[in-house]
Amino acid sequence: MTDEHGIVVTGRGSVASVPDTVVVTLGVSVHASTAPEAIGRAAQASGALMAALRTAGVAESDVSTSHYGIHQEYRHTDAGSTPDGYRVINTVNAVVRDVGETGSVIDAAAAAAGEAIEVQGIVFGLSDDRAARAAAREAAFADAVAAATQLAGLAGLPLGKASWIHEFQAFDGPGPGVMKALAAGAATPVSGGELTTSVQVEVRFEFAPRR
Repeated sequence: MTDEHGIVVTGRGSVASVPDTVVVTLGVSVHASTAPEAIGRAAQASGALMAALRTAGVAESDVSTSHYGIHQEYRHTDAGSTPDGYRVINTVNAVVRDVGETGSVIDAAAAAAGEAIEVQGIVFGLSDDRAARAAAREAAFADAVAAATQLAGLAGLPLGKASWIHEFQAFDGPGPGVMKALAAGAATPVSGGELTTSVQVEVRFEFAPRR
């Protein structure tokens, strides 16, 4: 976009990084005929799961409850719906700071919780993304300069200095990793791949005075 005093361009930059942390969302789901029974069994399974996470090397400060719910379930038939006990779900987010141990952590939690286990997903990330974001920002500005230089040249106008810059919020991706269950007794393989850190900037350049 141009105006009589300058030109506004958008620059984009991305940097690929190897993730160094994994957030695993997992927990227990227990069904029982009464609410107190479901609560008690869920508490027992959750306690075993939490202990397994600590034994597997996940720090207590890296485990946080993400969801806890109790609801009545119903059996649906042609004749209608009838009460069918209660379900308790207790889910936590566990931060694994050694990516290579993610599969072992999942296996340990599953073994401890038994049939109540639920693994809802895993998300890879960077414990400190400042260096990656700075590199992506530098690439985005260079992209903006290249675009402005080309457009100014096509218009036959001398390009001057940048007069303002706006950085847009960008999202990193892909977040979800790949998880695949193998035969019993085998460690669950987890692949993090690469994370892409992206930055987008909008820059206004003035036109330099003609000589």
